[in-house]
Amino acid sequence: MPAPSPSDVVVHVPVARGAVGDARATVRRHLADISPAPVADAMVVVVAELVTTSLLVGDLSPEESLRLRLSRGPEVVGVEVTAGSTGAGDGYRLVRRALSEQGGRGLRLVDALSTRWGLVYDDRAGTRLWAELETPLAA
Repeated sequence: MPAPSPSDVVVHVPVARGAVGDARATVRRHLADISPAPVADAMVVVVAELVTTSLLVGDLSPEESLRLRLSRGPEVVGVEVTAGSTGAGDGYRLVRRALSEQGGRGLRLVDALSTRWGLVYDDRAGTRLWAELETPLAA
């Protein structure tokens, strides 16, 4: 993930209905000028899955929010989603699901679409999921 920069976009996404849609809209606005569009489209999916995973397993109260940071470098587009929870829960892992089962595929999508991704547990800042996608210039 690129180091923090003044050009990064940082937003707080409330733990509420519509959080995933708000995060997707933020990504679309920030990455609107990326060409070709598949990079921005892939990042929208990645952000939606990271936010959804954080909401589902982050053990957050309705008063809390997620911190979403988007960064753009010359070779990568990055995202971080930080939840205030600090526990290393089992929910943050790749799982295999039967085709008939619903849910449980979010981090598999992140893995398939991202160049790199990961998870950091921080006792002070909380649990941070991050992902990077290469831009066309880097390929």
